[in-house]
Amino acid sequence: MKQRYLLLTMILSVFLILFFTTSLALIPGDFGSEGSGSPDGCVDFEDLMIFSMANGSTPSDSNWNPVCDISGPDGKFIPDGVIDFEDLMVFAMHYGEREEETSQSLISISNSAVFDGKTVIDSGEHTITVRFPAPIRVFIANFTVIESGVRNFWGIPSNACEILMSTADGKTYTGTADFGEINCSEEWIYILTGDSCCPVIYSMTVKVDTEAPYVDLQVVVKECDTICDEEYAIIITSNKCPYVDPVDPCCEPSDCGDTCTALDEWTIKVYDEQPFKKDTCGECVENACVIPIAEELLGVGCPIDLDVFSCFGFDDWIDLVGIYYVVLTAEDIVSNPLTNYYILGVGVANPTDVDRLTSHGVYLHDADLDTDGCIIIEPANIDNNVS
Repeated sequence: MKQRYLLLTMILSVFLILFFTTSLALIPGDFGSEGSGSPDGCVDFEDLMIFSMANGSTPSDSNWNPVCDISGPDGKFIPDGVIDFEDLMVFAMHYGEREEETSQSLISISNSAVFDGKTVIDSGEHTITVRFPAPIRVFIANFTVIESGVRNFWGIPSNACEILMSTADGKTYTGTADFGEINCSEEWIYILTGDSCCPVIYSMTVKVDTEAPYVDLQVVVKECDTICDEEYAIIITSNKCPYVDPVDPCCEPSDCGDTCTALDEWTIKVYDEQPFKKDTCGECVENACVIPIAEELLGVGCPIDLDVFSCFGFDDWIDLVGIYYVVLTAEDIVSNPLTNYYILGVGVANPTDVDRLTSHGVYLHDADLDTDGCIIIEPANIDNNVS
């Protein structure tokens, strides 16, 4: 037992010099504490003793300790049913760390977000930063390449693309990579360090969201809960069900969301006049003098809702009759942008599809910008957006 402990101590000393770095999440190697206690947020001598007792074991052995099975043969933090050299290597990398020292990850990507526990980015160029106190090589491979099963000597997909990395201090490496064109595709980042005889491989996956979110707005007229006169509200929404019949199980909300991640922030504005104006070159630009009559700024997620006029009575109806301009801007969690334009008609017949007016003579349809950049009043796609 003493010989095994001395051997582990010698190996540990070498790895402490080569691989001391920050952890990916909680501290790998924090197996327990003095007196068979629970993990104490520090990888120290007590953890080394716990590991030395279990080293070389499998689940069928009497000295098997599953908490020490922290890595597999490819460097991933996935137990493989044996406590061996790979587990020792990860343990050595984090020896001496305390929980408060592990806020930075080994690999980070610029302009990324976390969705459903996965790192997500938009398509295009991103900066990869790796913090590691030894020379590294970085590779990127698409999931479809990985599935082919063709790997090189180190276990990295043979068709993976190597990324040029630079460092100023030998501890932090940066490089730029171009990520995927297929929506929701997975890209694997491999970090290779060590010599060709005994390499160390780290990996992480990122999901690439290439498409903007989608929103289908409709308009509904809702009767207000007032004691005296009948009053109504005009609601622009992506979910008409609560307004049409809250208890109708067959009512289906309109489309709102993102095919890969989720709709994040949105802003919707309603104007009673064209929100763009002609500049000296004849092109339409935003008119700062036109103030929205109704707006919702920085809404989050679905559904999208805007009460345009609040509650109004029958005597107020004549004042609302007319054409209104609606501008929706939105983005998903990795900032893929969406901008939609609509025409809201109140008490004005829609000559292209009169039968699809609401019972109160209100309609909403898609609109486009003309060649100069102004909103076109004529409908572009009535079928999808008239309530």
